[in-house]
Amino acid sequence: MWNSSSWMDKKVNPYNITYGNGKQTTARAILHKISRLPPLVTPLEILHLRNLLKEVALGQRFIWQCGDCAELFDHCETSYISDRIRLLSQLGLIFTLVTGIPAVRIGRMAGQYGKPRNGLTELVGGVEIHKFHGDVINTVEPFRREPEPERMLSAYFHAGCTMNYIRALASGNRTGEDPRATSDLFKDETFAEIRSDLVRARQLLHNRDQLMNPVFTSHECLFLHYEQAFTRPWSGQADATTAPGGVYNASAHFLWVGDKTRQLDGAHLEYIRGLQNPVGIKIGPTTNADELVNILDLIDPHHEPGKVVLITRLGRAKVSRLDSLIQAVQGSRHRVIWQCDPMHGNTRVTDRGIRTRDLSSMIDEVTATIESHRRHNSWLGGIHVETTPDDDVMECVGGVNGPQDKDIGGPGYKTKCDPRLNSKQAMELALVVGKLYAQLYGNNRIPRARL
Repeated sequence: MWNSSSWMDKKVNPYNITYGNGKQTTARAILHKISRLPPLVTPLEILHLRNLLKEVALGQRFIWQCGDCAELFDHCETSYISDRIRLLSQLGLIFTLVTGIPAVRIGRMAGQYGKPRNGLTELVGGVEIHKFHGDVINTVEPFRREPEPERMLSAYFHAGCTMNYIRALASGNRTGEDPRATSDLFKDETFAEIRSDLVRARQLLHNRDQLMNPVFTSHECLFLHYEQAFTRPWSGQADATTAPGGVYNASAHFLWVGDKTRQLDGAHLEYIRGLQNPVGIKIGPTTNADELVNILDLIDPHHEPGKVVLITRLGRAKVSRLDSLIQAVQGSRHRVIWQCDPMHGNTRVTDRGIRTRDLSSMIDEVTATIESHRRHNSWLGGIHVETTPDDDVMECVGGVNGPQDKDIGGPGYKTKCDPRLNSKQAMELALVVGKLYAQLYGNNRIPRARL
């Protein structure tokens, strides 16, 4: 029998952070306070996303999901929030203009404050210290990383302020579209071939809202005590315009479980299986077909279209493993959404020992993933990438006039966790993926949006 704390009965929970020095009592008090604070998102907003995701599952929409690898409290700042929304809008807009497929925009923001790491501690200067687990747990500064329970309350308020400003941006613009999302692109020769479409789109965005929908929020479901504090029952109403009854996580519209925490007998799958939120599962190269179907049977027993997003992160060299997974899911009758994360499986280390990712490898993985889905009459319904709106960031290599290995590691390497695409690299990826869809599918497979 599921309840919001049944995950505690599971022994497999690799990210069960403990607070030392008598701070457990403080942590419990803070979690109780969060459980009584207003929700950050509403069941009606979550239902709206679920309805859009049903259309994604049917091949009628496409997800663009992006944002920082590790969101920081310092990112809760007017211009940075606006810039992230603008980049997300640009990715969806470019793809829609090239393909005619409406975009669903999901930001890794307003809560992406926790990060999984390989192990809880590391050695720095011969001293064992906590790894940086995200602002919700500790600080990035090496010798101040003792977990502090007060940071959970800070996470709530920073997420709430970010969410509030996202709504404010949308309320001042009926489509939720930043006008700079198109004007900035006029200056970049990479997008010269779709410039006339950009002009037409800017004219239409303010009187037609069918192409763009609100920005939804997401984060990895990682620290379960914190997530449980946001778990709220909803009685529902008979009126079809209201959300159905059930239990919702009110911290974000969409949550995902990472490749490190998707154990079938683990606490994380036990927790998310009881939620009405749409949920994602990261699928790495160690996932086998039987395991994947068993996961789906656990978290999607009613075979609801669009309830589950399978986010493959196989890497360019291992995309061939996707074929058996697609076939297994098709045989299970689960109506999932397939999404590609082309970043995590393509992380490498430069000759100077700095972690980076190559845009060309990401494009290769996306291309091979699309081809695998086409072979099995399946549909890749989204892209999930780690990005920054900062053009000066140089963490990933490649792209038109983009940084190379020799450029990585200088002042432009600003990430607190994994390397991110800068805005130009991300937009180039959106253009390449859009052109690939238009070339492969045209009008034969995808309902075209009417501009």
